[in-house]
Amino acid sequence: MVPKSRALLRGGGAQDGEDPERPFLLFNALLDLGEDLCGHKGTLHGGALMVLLDETMGAAANNQSDYAFTATMHTSFLKPVMLPGPVIVRSRVIRRERRKIYVRGTVEDGEGTIMAESEAMLVDKAQDKATRL
Repeated sequence: MVPKSRALLRGGGAQDGEDPERPFLLFNALLDLGEDLCGHKGTLHGGALMVLLDETMGAAANNQSDYAFTATMHTSFLKPVMLPGPVIVRSRVIRRERRKIYVRGTVEDGEGTIMAESEAMLVDKAQDKATRL
C-alpha cells in the first residue's frame, strides 16, 4: 500500500493515457486562510474545503483540456482543518480515458498532515465546444 503522502504520485504514463506532449502535472497551492471560511469556530467549512479541492483539481486538469467540467467528486474528510493557518492543496491528474480526466487531490495542514482527500472525474468538453463554433 502506498502511504497517503505518496498517493498523488501513483498513475501516469502511457498505460494511463498520458501524452508526452501534455504530461500529467502535480499542482500545489499554499494558502494562508483566515477565520472567514470557518463553519464552526476555528474549523474550515466543509463546503469551502470542497471548493479548494475542485478548483485545484480543475487547475491540474487544465494541461489536459481548456474546457473540462467536474462530473463527479468524492471527498473524505479525515480531520478538521483548524484556522487561521496555512493550508496546502495538492492535485494531480492520474488517468485519462478519451474525454474523461481522473484527478486526485489532498488538503494538508501546515505540517503536511493530510486532512482530506478527494478523487474527481472531469469531462473534456472541448470537442463539443469546437463543433458548436
